[in-house]
Amino acid sequence: MIAFTDIVGMDLAKQALMLLAVDSSLGGVVIPSAVGSGKSTLARAFAGILPEGTPFVELPLNVTEDRLIGGVDLEATLASGVRVVQHGVLSKAHGGVLYVDSLSLLDSSAVSHIMDAMSRGEVLVEREGLSEVHPASFMLVGTYDPTDGEVRMGLIDRVGIIVPFTAQNDYRA
Repeated sequence: MIAFTDIVGMDLAKQALMLLAVDSSLGGVVIPSAVGSGKSTLARAFAGILPEGTPFVELPLNVTEDRLIGGVDLEATLASGVRVVQHGVLSKAHGGVLYVDSLSLLDSSAVSHIMDAMSRGEVLVEREGLSEVHPASFMLVGTYDPTDGEVRMGLIDRVGIIVPFTAQNDYRA
């Protein structure tokens, strides 16, 4: 993995991430930039400047609702004979960072669950006769290519820093 300090340029995005590292109450950082600019590399390198053991969880674009919020782990439940709850991506990011690449392409249902978790600091898991509340207080780091569309306003409203997208911020060499 490339170290955060090894990344050249992207000064505004780096400053935004450093501010988030010292003040998680900002909620998150969104970095819009063109394909190939290094925004995803920078976002992943951010994990290296956080305290050791801080969760850094990447959210895949095609995430299912069960994987996002959690549910019953069917395989483990059948093996043990006792219902086993599987935590979702949102609760796995608790106390750390939820990283979403291509944020503007994320399914609207997933965006709604993320917004709810960011507002409440927890996620409600209701599946197959199960009803549990899991903590899900995290910092959101999102990257996207503005040519792919915009990020939902409700999600942008929950993030403290949106790095401005300008030609100067197009970091491709």
